[in-house]
Amino acid sequence: MIKAKVGKREIEVKTSWNDLTYSDFLKIVGLDTIEVISILTGLTVDELAMLEPLSKQQLTNLLSFVEKIEEEEVTCKDIREESFGKKILLQEKAKDDNKYEMIPYAYAIYELDANDIKNSFDIALTKPFLEVYHKGINYIEQLTKVIDTENEQLKHQPTSEQRRAGLDMFDEFGIINTINALAGGNILNYQKVLEIEYSTVFVYLKLKKTEAIYQDNYTKIMSQKR
Repeated sequence: MIKAKVGKREIEVKTSWNDLTYSDFLKIVGLDTIEVISILTGLTVDELAMLEPLSKQQLTNLLSFVEKIEEEEVTCKDIREESFGKKILLQEKAKDDNKYEMIPYAYAIYELDANDIKNSFDIALTKPFLEVYHKGINYIEQLTKVIDTENEQLKHQPTSEQRRAGLDMFDEFGIINTINALAGGNILNYQKVLEIEYSTVFVYLKLKKTEAIYQDNYTKIMSQKR
């Protein structure tokens, strides 16, 4: 950040991503150049319009960093070693399909306090942009890989009998179906389930799928012997 004089007024100009919070970034997403300059300098659009062409070009050059988000190495947690509840929080948020809001949300879940997500989200917006952006992106990419693995290893094709019986009636309950199964149908155990490490939940669900396949195969074999 540098100080500059525009006419008789002294302003502070943000000149790199390191000068921006995530909230600053959200303010400039999708805006045209003149509006971006206005937000990052504190000058109004009218004030910018009255600047000499050379001064306006100098400001544009200083703020050219916004054209590309620079890379930054970050150390992130492995979401498989975090709670099942955190994974569900991020997965549910992903349904909103708002990438730029999902990034600080992911950061808030895994870097701050997932139990007070609204306050943590607000705090995430005040954090340095590059830190929130790159960590948030990392957690979102991890979630994508986790979901791909689930679809590959946990997905179960219902039988025609299950479909005829109305299995799709449970679709409206979404993730609650899984939580309820893990809690043994006891609502008092829901919170305990959400606190279990995700990797433990995954192994358990894979075991239950394997047991179901085995039981189905065994039943078919025994029925053929009769």
